[in-house]
Amino acid sequence: MTRDVYITGAGIVSPIGVGKEAFLAGLRGGRSGIDAITGIDVEGFRVGRGGEVDDAALGGAGVDTEEQRGLALALTAAREAIAEAGLSGDTGWADAALSLGTGAGEMRAMERTLGPRLADLPLSHPDPLQPPSALTSKLAHSLGISGRQLTFINACAAGAQAIAVAADLVRSGRVEIALAGGVETLNRMVLSGFESLRAVSAGACRPFDGGREGIQLSELAAFVVLESGDRLSDGRVAARAVRPYARISGSGSSADAFHVVRPDEGGAGGELALQRALRDAGLDAGEIDYVNAHGTGTIPNDPAELAALRRVFGERAAGIPISSTKAMLGHGLAASGAAEAVICALAMRHRFLPPTINWQQPIPGYESYDFVPNVVREGVPLRNVVSSSFAFGGNNVVLVFSAPGRDAEQV
Repeated sequence: MTRDVYITGAGIVSPIGVGKEAFLAGLRGGRSGIDAITGIDVEGFRVGRGGEVDDAALGGAGVDTEEQRGLALALTAAREAIAEAGLSGDTGWADAALSLGTGAGEMRAMERTLGPRLADLPLSHPDPLQPPSALTSKLAHSLGISGRQLTFINACAAGAQAIAVAADLVRSGRVEIALAGGVETLNRMVLSGFESLRAVSAGACRPFDGGREGIQLSELAAFVVLESGDRLSDGRVAARAVRPYARISGSGSSADAFHVVRPDEGGAGGELALQRALRDAGLDAGEIDYVNAHGTGTIPNDPAELAALRRVFGERAAGIPISSTKAMLGHGLAASGAAEAVICALAMRHRFLPPTINWQQPIPGYESYDFVPNVVREGVPLRNVVSSSFAFGGNNVVLVFSAPGRDAEQV
């Protein structure tokens, strides 16, 4: 049995806005959330810049944002998604699946805990050894979700993978409803690792630009509520008057099997994930209206991604709008794919294409490509869009979103 899967709620916490309304304004305005990092000690770091969430906007999370920052970010985004879907009084909500993508989990809390000597720690201090799955358990407990829990840590593809697997569970009839997304916080270990790789740009992040220098890391949390079409047609559920953002029509994944951090230069792994996603969605390349690219702004990654797009879309690739929002949001690692899923949902509902800010000059060989440079493009009906997440170790995940009705006019 297979069923349609719809996004009925979305929530996001980001450096350009907390909550969908603030986030949407920042996205359309081409706002950059990158600045000097103040929330963690970056003394001695080469760059020390990134995207941080405004603490004041997290006041309603109900947990200490310093001790359990990851949970605070995740709760804020998840509760927004749940509220929009109108699930607070739904009797089926407790059995929902929870699917989370995260990389460092509560590493920030671990760093704080491991700083003092053990004898100086109060008994109430968080456990210093918290695997990423601990964050999933905390989130489920806080939200009262008793269904299955899934945690994905496959690098920067984890958030997209969490959504893809949750959608498959709903589509197969194994669950009726799922909450899926990702969360990541800034911490010294991850930041120092990327700086050691010389992957962090000292200036602006410039995806798909001929003068790009690297990424800017950020903290992010984003979640979507997924429900089956069968469930939405039930009379009791229909009373919620849910307006789906989009249908998750397909997903595809692959592994480069090439290098621990560097992508296959020809984009073979990304190409395979794209082809699998389109096949799963029952679409051909000519039916895609927009690509929300992984677009990290690093020297090796962007050409590899473009090579994959060129091989999948052929000559039409130059005519498809392709943009990367990481120049605005920063790279939220495991949470990026989830945030970009929310971006695609918002773009489909509000008919716009988010810009690739900081773009100045093309990568040689891609002069004719449309990267939606610097300024939002409004009034664009979207039927089918692609969101790509290509991660360290060659972990590739592609999601395909389609208009919830027969065509974009019904969005």
